[in-house]
Amino acid sequence: MFSTTNRILETEYHHLSLCYFFSFALGIICFFTQDFALTIESCLVICLLLISGLYLKKTQTNITLQFILSCLLMFNIGLIASQYRISQINTNILQQEKIVNFTGTVQYIKPNLRGQQVTIGSISAKHNRELNKVRINLGSKTQIDLNKGDLVQMRARLFPLSSNLLPNSFNFGFYLKTQGIQATGYALQKPYILKHNSTNFEQKIFQARRHIYNKLITLLGVKTGNFAAAILIGETKAIPENVASNMRDTGVAHILSVSGLHLSLVALICFVCSRALLNFSNYLAYNTNIKLIAAFISIIGSFLYLLISGSNIAATRAFIMTSIFMLATMIGRSPYPLRSVSIAAFCILLFLPEYVLHPSFQLSFTAVLCLISGYNLHQTNILKQNSKSIYSTCKIYLFTNIYTSLLASIATAPYVIFHFYKFANYSVLMNLIAVPLMSFCIMPLALLSLFLMPLDLHYTALKSMGFFIDLVINASEYVVNLPMAVLNLGSISPISLMVYSIGFCWICFWQYRIKYLGILIIIISIFVTLFYQKPDVIINKKQQIISLKDQNKILLYSNQKLSAFTINYWQSWYGINDIEHLKENLFNQNKLIKLSSHSVSFNYSKCISADLMVVTSKYLRCNNKNAAYLKDYDTQQPVGLGIKTNPSAE
Repeated sequence: MFSTTNRILETEYHHLSLCYFFSFALGIICFFTQDFALTIESCLVICLLLISGLYLKKTQTNITLQFILSCLLMFNIGLIASQYRISQINTNILQQEKIVNFTGTVQYIKPNLRGQQVTIGSISAKHNRELNKVRINLGSKTQIDLNKGDLVQMRARLFPLSSNLLPNSFNFGFYLKTQGIQATGYALQKPYILKHNSTNFEQKIFQARRHIYNKLITLLGVKTGNFAAAILIGETKAIPENVASNMRDTGVAHILSVSGLHLSLVALICFVCSRALLNFSNYLAYNTNIKLIAAFISIIGSFLYLLISGSNIAATRAFIMTSIFMLATMIGRSPYPLRSVSIAAFCILLFLPEYVLHPSFQLSFTAVLCLISGYNLHQTNILKQNSKSIYSTCKIYLFTNIYTSLLASIATAPYVIFHFYKFANYSVLMNLIAVPLMSFCIMPLALLSLFLMPLDLHYTALKSMGFFIDLVINASEYVVNLPMAVLNLGSISPISLMVYSIGFCWICFWQYRIKYLGILIIIISIFVTLFYQKPDVIINKKQQIISLKDQNKILLYSNQKLSAFTINYWQSWYGINDIEHLKENLFNQNKLIKLSSHSVSFNYSKCISADLMVVTSKYLRCNNKNAAYLKDYDTQQPVGLGIKTNPSAE
């Protein structure tokens, strides 16, 4: 057995580093999804033991043991990176709603649908000394012209950070906490600027972003201008809700983020233009390596654009990959794309390991991995045609777009369904419309307008770009209204997503016959998804909401007013449109609820016959085998309970 494994690993020797990265990411995932009792010191000891084992095996030929030890080492490094990151987060979260008067420094400003979203740090408040950093919404009545670095005085209503509404759903508050934000809220009156400050480099970048945004809104209007701002400088919060929804439901939401297309175009333009300009000098042409200088200039240019674009995950990944490609060009080497993706992901997760669970990270890297891995098959079957006629070129381009759109849609579908609970049936059709327009019209014109803005010659380029953006917006509105445009599937099991990720990476990382084992792993993940049953009862103690699933209907029990977002989120999570909000608090009642196919009781002191008995009080006990007790009565995480299986609180 070891001899066979050794032979396989020797054949795949140059791809083993990809598995080491996957082990690193797996360690991070396990840390954030499982309860690990190991400390940083324990993990360091394990790492030293593994390194010692690798050193002892260095002179031996058993590559299988070396591979296993290396994977375990990277797994532990992932645990260490995660534990260190969490240990550095000392954010004291606001525990209850309150009105606070404070002064602070403006750290970031984002336009949104109702005005501005302002992050304020270095806070000084008389009655809350622990408050240091908050995020405030300024509406149309409280919005003023603020700049990054301004010292402001403000009166605002603050709220505790939100958490995930449902089991295994995205935890909005956790990512705010990792950024040091302690509370969110809205201003009760216009902020008062005590002092202006706009001297450092970051503030100059912010002013450039604001200048570009204002130009886009002024010339293109709110709808088209915010679309342009999203693809050019990464400002997505002010996109009209109907436009953003249409983009998601037609499977082209990826074009609204600054990613590989943008960074690669900037790097290419900088490389070609600088090389052409440097060639005008005979002295530089004969005495220097112009290719090396142009590659260095392109890295600087793409880095500046990364800062202007807002440095989101997809853009950061694209910048790292572009830089690796340019560095390889500088030293005369050919970069290996899959290894570049792994290096980019490793660099991001080493400093921000929590982003391994972020939808943007998962979708961005999954799409790039599948496109790189699928390129060889595409090259073999389509690009081998030697004809250079216009018909042949158009045919190849059409098939290339269909192939890449279909491949990316299928590969990212489990992640889209897991995070957004729906799937766009016409994503390939919409990508055939949107991607060519983005590649050949919108992005070149966007970058051209960006370069022309300092010269005030951007009017024609921006107006032309706006025309093509309107085509994409109108096309998405048409496609989303087609029959069966969106398939509402509801949530899927996180275990099935993990199994799928293993199978997907297995196919991408290996090059020979062993890769086809990944297909079997993916099939297993599909069966796990099919047999996954959503909870019959969900208890959200923080939001004071209890939901009951009654066949094809959801009953939401809460005596509070629920926002449209909360109700729509519950509908999407279950994949059920029929939902009823009952203004009743089951946390404080003894109640028996009889549904169509089962019955649920809450906090009954007497053990009555019910399919599920939910006990939310730590003072009640029951010998009924169907009783489910909350293990942690102070938990702020939603708990899902099932009736068909042996009920237990998680």
